[in-house]
Amino acid sequence: MRAFLCSYFAGVEPAFKNFLRGNPSQQQVVFIPTASTVENTTFYVQDALNVFKNLGLTPDILDIAEVDSETAKLRIEQAEVLYISGGNTFYLLQQLKSKDLINFIAEKVRHGMMYVGESAGAMVASPDIEYARIMDDSDAALGMFNFKALGIVDFYPAVHEEEEPFVQAVRRMKSEYSDKLDLVPINNSRAPGLRAAFALSSRFSPSGRNPPHSVFTLNTADFGSSFFIRERLECSRMKKLLPLHPFTRL
Repeated sequence: MRAFLCSYFAGVEPAFKNFLRGNPSQQQVVFIPTASTVENTTFYVQDALNVFKNLGLTPDILDIAEVDSETAKLRIEQAEVLYISGGNTFYLLQQLKSKDLINFIAEKVRHGMMYVGESAGAMVASPDIEYARIMDDSDAALGMFNFKALGIVDFYPAVHEEEEPFVQAVRRMKSEYSDKLDLVPINNSRAPGLRAAFALSSRFSPSGRNPPHSVFTLNTADFGSSFFIRERLECSRMKKLLPLHPFTRL
């Protein structure tokens, strides 16, 4: 399983390029901007498309709200990389549910498709997005009362830590949920010690048992000129963490 979660995808372009294996130009990318379509601010969508363009990739842009379930599945089935944009996390989840894509995507990721989640796309990778109410307007998904999400990871990304206009929202999120959920703050600023992205890589286990995961945490101690990647090995379901140790430098 391979997953790359971040707050602002264009801000971690060098790290993502390093994370890709093989020849990037040979990767088939499906790009889902659905979460952004109910937002007024959407610059990050074009910025993300530019990242793929810089890598020589031409994504298949798929707004799942505009197609039926069968069409969405057929197009995602072809993907080696699935990117899901930022925007409203609740609207995104509602559309994923309405097209019966929750288990479909989770299974594809477990069998090798790379998952790239930016902001809302990162939060929807968690087991449940109820905690995102502090940051996003849940009224964008009226009638949805079950917030069970993709469950690709066992933790809960707290995106945009110490980034305006989300500073107070993330502080409230940490205050209200830190003792209940395994929150993982993510931030794209240059501030030392803040996490720029969370990248996970592991082998799929045909037996259905969860193998150990190699998790690379990209810290922004020297953001812009280099990243320090730290590796931690985690036991099944990422519950027991071994100490971090330096791994490599981009």
